[in-house]
Amino acid sequence: QTDFAIAPAADCTTEYPAGLLLVAENNGNGFESLCLKCSVKCLTVVVAGKVLTLKDCQHCGTLSNLPFRYPIMGDSQMLQQLYGEVYCWTERHGKPETTYYWNSYAIRIDSANTLALVDPLPMSDEVMQNVEEVGTPTHILLTCNWHLRESEMFRQKWGCKIYINELGLEEAETSMDGTFKHGDSLWGVVEMIHLPDVNWQEETAFLVHQEQGLLIIGDAVAGGRADLGIVDGEVGVHPPTRITDLQKEKPRKTLDNLMKYPFDTMCFGHGSPILHKAKAVLRQFIDTA
Repeated sequence: QTDFAIAPAADCTTEYPAGLLLVAENNGNGFESLCLKCSVKCLTVVVAGKVLTLKDCQHCGTLSNLPFRYPIMGDSQMLQQLYGEVYCWTERHGKPETTYYWNSYAIRIDSANTLALVDPLPMSDEVMQNVEEVGTPTHILLTCNWHLRESEMFRQKWGCKIYINELGLEEAETSMDGTFKHGDSLWGVVEMIHLPDVNWQEETAFLVHQEQGLLIIGDAVAGGRADLGIVDGEVGVHPPTRITDLQKEKPRKTLDNLMKYPFDTMCFGHGSPILHKAKAVLRQFIDTA
């Protein structure tokens, strides 16, 4: 029995930004979700295969007050369009009561005939088929060596070229086809932002210049994680004791440097994404850490 499922906003009867995902809970008789305007769990959800359609709230008649920073509920059997031409797939980890998600991404760049996978986790047959429907993967971008994951297998399957920050080349666990450095722009769309002094020496964030900008962070910070008490829509660190490291001058400067870049959405190697006004959330975290 499925306890949770997702509904792409494109399938909702009310219009929302493309890529917004809603959570629907199985109440035993079907799926229902919480109206965030009137706080009544009374939304009707129509299930068609693995696609859900939310109807307007029967109590107040609208979903118009739905916030953008609503948590994503991952499904490892689905490839989800997250934002612009950025897609994601996930793995569930942790205890049932504190499940959280490991995430991987695919960035489609039509102008360069490129589909770049980011920190790729294993794929189910369905996810693999979904990915190939988006395009044949051409590259793999690693935020750090620790996130090699299934890169080698996908290189063998699709002939992907694996890239990492040049600072991580010496400790790479497999041969690399290319490197990048801070400030590089791949295909005129993905900008490399080195994150020194926060975790791995080679850790790099990827700024995707599509729509209002999406920032992918591997391990430096995490999104919502029930196992760590990080609320969906906020950011934190793992392990929690690392917060003392971020209070030091150099790590704080690294995170503060992200404020100069244009992004509205932020997603992570671990935890739920922040789909709107992410820069303000990160600013608050830096100021209060």
